[in-house]
Amino acid sequence: MMKRFCQECGTEAASDHKVCINCGTRLPAETEVKSKLMTRRQKVIWGIAGIFLVIVIAFSMWANSYQSPESVQKRFTAAVSKKDHSAIQKLLVHEDGSAVSETEAKAFLKLIKQEGKAVASELLTVVQHGKFLWIYDAHKMETVDQFAYYDQPADGLAFHFNGKELAEHSRNEEQVVYGPFAPGVYVIEAVFKGEYGSTTKKDSLTLASSERDYTWIGMELPISKVVFTIDNYYLLDSFDAFILVNDRKVPVDDNGETKELGPFLLDGSQKVKTVIDLPWGEVTSKPSIVDSTHMSVPAAILSKDHYSQVKETLKKYGEEYPKALATKSTEAFSVVTTGLKDRFEDEAFSEDLFYSGSFEELQVDESSISMINDEKNSGISILAQYQFNADYHELSETPELEELVDVYSVELNFNKESNQWLISNWDYARIWGGLEGTDVIEGSKTLQGPSKDAVAKAESAQLNKEMTEFVANYTELSVAAINSRDFSYIEDFITDDGPRRKEASEYIEYLDSKGITEELLGTNVETVELVDETSWKVTSIEEFRIIKPDSSDVKKFRTTILVKRIDNRLLVHELISTKEI
Repeated sequence: MMKRFCQECGTEAASDHKVCINCGTRLPAETEVKSKLMTRRQKVIWGIAGIFLVIVIAFSMWANSYQSPESVQKRFTAAVSKKDHSAIQKLLVHEDGSAVSETEAKAFLKLIKQEGKAVASELLTVVQHGKFLWIYDAHKMETVDQFAYYDQPADGLAFHFNGKELAEHSRNEEQVVYGPFAPGVYVIEAVFKGEYGSTTKKDSLTLASSERDYTWIGMELPISKVVFTIDNYYLLDSFDAFILVNDRKVPVDDNGETKELGPFLLDGSQKVKTVIDLPWGEVTSKPSIVDSTHMSVPAAILSKDHYSQVKETLKKYGEEYPKALATKSTEAFSVVTTGLKDRFEDEAFSEDLFYSGSFEELQVDESSISMINDEKNSGISILAQYQFNADYHELSETPELEELVDVYSVELNFNKESNQWLISNWDYARIWGGLEGTDVIEGSKTLQGPSKDAVAKAESAQLNKEMTEFVANYTELSVAAINSRDFSYIEDFITDDGPRRKEASEYIEYLDSKGITEELLGTNVETVELVDETSWKVTSIEEFRIIKPDSSDVKKFRTTILVKRIDNRLLVHELISTKEI
């Protein structure tokens, strides 16, 4: 018999019960009872289960749709259109299923901008990629992996992609390979870190091979070991010389050559200098660009400071030169050696003419500097062009200045004690059309003329010369007057009112009475002493052969006479003294 239950509270009822003994609800007749009745709780449970089933079915439909190839491709296209690199990064994977980086996503967007959206169809495919919630098939956009290679691998050379250093995919003697990368346009940077320095070079690299071919990094990076040679080392081989590479001194051999150094990046980004330890100090050259496997580099002979000192010395010489000529004295020179002063004394000063002139301009050619290195001294030579306005003239003449331009090869020595450059020699340099100097220096243009001292010296020299000639003539004619017994030989050389006229006449008569004659062997003026504006005491040494009737003798006398200038003529006025010596 089928059991009966209250439809309200579920209490079992006997067959003869009309109402529920628990809740009092009327019980249906036995014929109204079905095989299985649902309680209210069961209804609730079944209701909840039904709703959950609907949700599950709906979510499954959404998940299958959202993770479908069509949906993934649609969402990826939208991300590309919006340039949303974060969304692209979430949807894009490598062939091995690994996620792409943010930089790869950005590089991909650059490729789309450069090549257009159509390029994506050649480089991307939709693939099943794991499970969504461990149940539903998930899909991603898979790239055709890209690889970049460089065919001249070298120690110390690496490549960075979009600012990141990546591990090498592979390497051999012929090439180094980087990857995998997502397709894209990358900023590629060659980073070279060698023993003698480092450098970088940037370029753009497009990775878009649909055939999985390696893309060549077409950056020209000539890297090689280098031998350096100092090209003017033959002038400097007695001094310490180095090649300076990034503050490191590399010595050279007897030929001025280094050992093989490097590797270097020969693209002009690296530079070297020469360093020479010279008597005037350590001199570092200007940088030379490293661009070949055998580099010939020049050694600088002068530093910037020493070149300035040399120019200052040459300028001083230009100022002192006209002053020295005008004063006829080497005392005007402060920047020349003693030897050059002696040369000026012998060659430069005119006895008969005076100099007036000014220093106008100096041109110096820095490129003409060369080393002088011999056993006696070390120095330099340089071409210098001097311009003076000058004239040689008589003292009484007004100078007629004219432009004088000459090019000299000037030699300078460095004086360690005074830390000073001195001009030791100069010679005319024959340069057609003059010198085009690298430096032009203005002179003071101060006119230098004959000084009082120069005039006095010139007048004194002229007077001495005049007195020497006069005394020699007078003495020679005095001997002629004695030997011919004729006073007229010398009467025009003696003043009319002086005591010497009578003395000379009587002396001729005395020697005539003794039968004595004379032979003049020599005369030399010792001193000329000014008495007044027109009178001078003149002392001379005279040597005679005294010839007597029965003998002869050579005698020497020191004679002092008083000479006067009358009507612009020199005349003997008085014999002051004469003594045999």
